[in-house]
Amino acid sequence: MTRIILIRHGETEWNAKGLYQGQMDSPLTLEGLAQAEALAQRMRQHSPISALYTSDLPRTHATAAPTVKALGLTTVSEPALGERNYGIFQGEDKTTITERFPAEYAAHTSGDIDYAIPKGESNRQFHDRVVTALDALGTHHNGEQIAVVTHGGVLTVIFKHVLGLPIAAPRYFSVPNPSYNLVFHLGDRWRVETMGDTSHLGNGALDNVE
Repeated sequence: MTRIILIRHGETEWNAKGLYQGQMDSPLTLEGLAQAEALAQRMRQHSPISALYTSDLPRTHATAAPTVKALGLTTVSEPALGERNYGIFQGEDKTTITERFPAEYAAHTSGDIDYAIPKGESNRQFHDRVVTALDALGTHHNGEQIAVVTHGGVLTVIFKHVLGLPIAAPRYFSVPNPSYNLVFHLGDRWRVETMGDTSHLGNGALDNVE
């Protein structure tokens, strides 16, 4: 059995402004930095952790940094666990994007999992790369407990996969910054134990996943 602690990165400036981030990046806010420190204290309770993975985006590295220091770990960067590439939507305000890209946004929200946002990737492409990376980690770290600091969209893909939901299914669960989540890998099966836990935070957290 492999235990994988999945963590969403802390609040960023673009999260707070309601902008699409995708594979672009913005710094953690002061709240996000405080969340990362609180997360490190939470992670002290879950040793031993044999490996700590992040995506290749700086916001996950910044979130992981206090945990790395607290537990004496090093990070392994895994680009396949990066956020979805939202192409032309990246850096755009979610409240005005329908005015800027009406046809593209309509196609994006149509439920067509093979629609690729211009200069970005489709829902199916995103799903396939995340699930492939997750399954590889589960196999490679059999019998261990590892941690992964990643993104809201990645967590959405993982939970749909583990729960057996269709790729296009609406997200009915919460993946706030920087939530603690736990899944188990048992042979060729996955099981969820914890989803969206923010009990280590004193305040609420944002839940806009892009």
